[in-house]
Amino acid sequence: MVFKGPASILNSIIFKKEGITAIEPLASLNNQEVHFYPNPTKDYIKVNFDKKATVEIFTIQGQLLIIKQLSEFNNIIPVNNLHSGSYVVKILNKTRVFSDILIIE
Repeated sequence: MVFKGPASILNSIIFKKEGITAIEPLASLNNQEVHFYPNPTKDYIKVNFDKKATVEIFTIQGQLLIIKQLSEFNNIIPVNNLHSGSYVVKILNKTRVFSDILIIE
C-alpha cells in the first residue's frame, strides 16, 4: 500500500476483511473541490462541498463509526468521541466518492 501522508487525497479505498488493500489519489469530486479541516483535529471537522452528500468515517480496519448527511457548504461533524489515531473519511454524492485520511490527536 502506498501512503503519501495525511494531506493525500484519495479516489477509492478497497475494504476487505484484512483491512484496506488499495488507495488511489483523487483531487476533486465531480470536478469540484472537497475540503474537510482541520486535519489533524481533536474535536470536529468542517466539510465544505457545494452539493448535498453523505460523509462516513471509518476505522482503518473498515468499521463504520459515523454517518451524516451533509447540507450545502459548511458542515460541522463532531469527532471528539473518537480515540486518537487515523481514520478514513469518505464523502459521497449520487455519482462520485472522495476519501482521505483523518488524524485525530
